[in-house]
Amino acid sequence: RLQEQLSWYKVLSRVGQSLTSTLDIDEVLRRIVDAGVLLTQADEGFLAILDENGKLFMRAVKNIDADRVKTMRLPVQDSLLGKVIQTGKPIRTSKVGDKPSIKVTTGYLVHSLLHIPIFSKGVVLGVLSVDNQFRQRTFTERDEMILTSLADYAAIALENASLYQNAQQEITRRQQVETALRESEERYSLAMRGANDGLWDWDMRSNEVYFSPRWKSMLGHEEDEITARLSEW
Repeated sequence: RLQEQLSWYKVLSRVGQSLTSTLDIDEVLRRIVDAGVLLTQADEGFLAILDENGKLFMRAVKNIDADRVKTMRLPVQDSLLGKVIQTGKPIRTSKVGDKPSIKVTTGYLVHSLLHIPIFSKGVVLGVLSVDNQFRQRTFTERDEMILTSLADYAAIALENASLYQNAQQEITRRQQVETALRESEERYSLAMRGANDGLWDWDMRSNEVYFSPRWKSMLGHEEDEITARLSEW
């Protein structure tokens, strides 16, 4: 029992470290699903996120055909996944006695499954799920606790990815503004030189005056003979 707990803490620690060691959100989510399958002794698992249309798409999988799920959208209506999204509560269930196996959203029949909601700022973003398609094993309260911890890590990873994306967009926007400003200044400089006019500009905050080279030459002065002091006027 103690050995199991040490193994659990070790795996969770590695997942936690990955949150700060890589900016690859897909890699982090894959590690979370891998850890969920390993620690709950499940046959397979996946992490699905709600899209803008209210459907779930798989972001990371373990022991599920990755090519098959790339374009797969999981319906939320009339499904156990949908119930998790709507209620914000985990679902842990298993086949009982001679009752039929449980049909999961991916189309397979399973012996047992465990769905955990992924929360961010009180809103359900998606679901972390594991199931047993082949093993006759029922998930326990301990499994639910482990998967809930991993779902919290997934929420942090998704929030970090969103913050990073927003920061990158802001940097790009600022670079575009700076480029546009620089180009505008260059065009103004060309226009000013082409107009052959002498210009001056007084900055009242610093009490400094800009005298254009043409303004200085029109008065018979060299570039370095007049400073930016107002008294030069």
